[in-house]
Amino acid sequence: MWLFKKVTSGRGFMAGPIMPVLVNLTLFSSIPRMSLGQARQEILKDILNNGTYDPKIAPNFNDNFPTRVMVQLFVLSIDSVDESAMEYSMSIYLRQNWTDGRLLWSDHTNLTRIEVDTKLMDRVWTPDLYFVNEKQAIMHDVTVANKLLHLYPNGTVQSSIRISMTLSCDMYLHKYPHDQQTCSVNISSYSYTADNVVFKWHSTPVIMREGMTLPRFVVQYNSAGSCEFKNSATSMIVGNFSCITAEFELTRLFGYYIAQVYLPSVLIVMLSWVSFWIDIDAIPARVSLGLLTVLTMTTQSTGARNSLPRVSYVKAIDVWMAMCLGFVFAALLEFAYVNVQNRVERRRRMSVMEGNEGNGKVKEDPTFKNKELRGCENKISFSSNRRIVYLQDRLKRQRARMADKISRVMFPIMFFVFNIVYWLVYCL
Repeated sequence: MWLFKKVTSGRGFMAGPIMPVLVNLTLFSSIPRMSLGQARQEILKDILNNGTYDPKIAPNFNDNFPTRVMVQLFVLSIDSVDESAMEYSMSIYLRQNWTDGRLLWSDHTNLTRIEVDTKLMDRVWTPDLYFVNEKQAIMHDVTVANKLLHLYPNGTVQSSIRISMTLSCDMYLHKYPHDQQTCSVNISSYSYTADNVVFKWHSTPVIMREGMTLPRFVVQYNSAGSCEFKNSATSMIVGNFSCITAEFELTRLFGYYIAQVYLPSVLIVMLSWVSFWIDIDAIPARVSLGLLTVLTMTTQSTGARNSLPRVSYVKAIDVWMAMCLGFVFAALLEFAYVNVQNRVERRRRMSVMEGNEGNGKVKEDPTFKNKELRGCENKISFSSNRRIVYLQDRLKRQRARMADKISRVMFPIMFFVFNIVYWLVYCL
């Protein structure tokens, strides 16, 4: 083999053909790559097709100790929280790690792990993990099945699966919408008891994706630990199953409710107070305003409760809506009282005046014989009745006006006190 060829010329040596060198270098560089590929294939054949490995049997099934499976959750997103159905949806990477002594391998290459293709993953035993509080779930398969499986020389197996699921969450809505909910993810083995498979959390149990936000909640990872999952003595299935749980704290953001519920209801209550400043004789205006505020408050209260479950206890939003409806209804009752006071006395005055004017005189007293004295008596009696009726009517009208004046002050004060008590009780 030669690299350079000497050529007699005035310029000394000239480079000769280098193509053989390039061919040889290419061949030499391809040898390690082919060796690595062959090594992977040989290793997979040795451990999966040796006739002794059975993916349907747990690694330590015949031993006296269980297979220890480490679990980690990478939370991609929490998509929605539904209070009416008491559930929430999330997308995660489910990561598992366990040791299978039947998958030990070694070679003289620099291989640190073998990445198993998705078509071969069914030939490796995997834990029968399931989510206890799961309602519905899917494993993503676009464009291929979103899962991986790595084999290490010491028999360690690592797997990861992308899952989107809907989980149940027991919510307590006493302080809704000023509440905090704790929702959990419960993981257990479905067919293997704790004698064969035990689940444990990784040193970092849960990883939350940075920048993850929800429109109505602030989500924080709370804690991770073990849970009790034991079948009772009356159950057909007996045994203790390994169970682990992770909890998430959902703090509700009530800025939406301030803009859509609290502020409009406050304005409706304040609108009902306008009737206290309208004249007591403007009956159509006060009736229309009172009925409008009551009906509007009723409609808003119904709309605020439509998205909530029909629970038997009283929620904070129920207290608020009931009190606001009570205030606007009390304003309507106040007008009814004022109107009654005004109308009754006016009707009494008109009936007395019409009776006196129609008769022309009062019933004669037989003890009086003098016609002049009887005429004076009639005039005095008639003017006295008019004066008494006028004074009574004026007193009633003053009482009605006084009720309006008191309401102008007392209603805002009572509503302000209610707000202080409400926000102290439900927000602290």
